[in-house]
Amino acid sequence: MTKKVCFSRRQASVELRKVDSMRNSVEQKIEAARAANQDAAEQRLEAARKTIQEAADKYPGDHFTREKAAAFMGVGAGHLANLDSKGDGPDGSFYLGRRRVYPKQPFVLWLQQRVKVEPSSSVAD
Repeated sequence: MTKKVCFSRRQASVELRKVDSMRNSVEQKIEAARAANQDAAEQRLEAARKTIQEAADKYPGDHFTREKAAAFMGVGAGHLANLDSKGDGPDGSFYLGRRRVYPKQPFVLWLQQRVKVEPSSSVAD
């Protein structure tokens, strides 16, 4: 059985204000969580970019061959070749003999731009 609750207009008004206050409080908490989540995502992105740069600095030489660049990225050389053919690959690549090579710094910048970090989905949208 459902129990009926009767309020006077004044009581109803007070209850509505309480509900509005709680809703506003929840909305503020959600916004704060979203902001914190976005900050954390930006920190993870910056850390990923720094890691890429540090790993590239350890690599000897000024150029990556396509095979080495693909291994550095964790993909196959064919994937990198496909990106090149679509015009989405790193800038400044050229052939050195029969091998496609990428200058290190433009390759690293290109790779850093491709890094994406999604904010955690724990906050309700």
